[in-house]
Amino acid sequence: MVRPHPDDIFKMVHAKILAYNNIGLIRLEHELLADTELYGKAGVLHSVALVSLIMDLEDEILTRYGKVVVIGDQKIFSRAQSPFKNVSLLSNYLIELIDHG
Repeated sequence: MVRPHPDDIFKMVHAKILAYNNIGLIRLEHELLADTELYGKAGVLHSVALVSLIMDLEDEILTRYGKVVVIGDQKIFSRAQSPFKNVSLLSNYLIELIDHG
């Protein structure tokens, strides 16, 4: 398995969200940054977009890195901070999943 570079994972998440904006699934009101809130009161993703993002990222990780990951499993609820708080936290969580399952 190829170990992902953190910048590559960030770019992958960023590109997926921008693609959702481009097809009209979401509407970004401002530039998408590392600290952009993804889900919640001020988040850019609604529930359908969040589920789509999870599925798309799982597929992309399998394609790129040959690793099956489950992003929305029980581990996510035991974390002090939700990986869906912002783009940076989600990117870091994905690297953790790829590295350690």
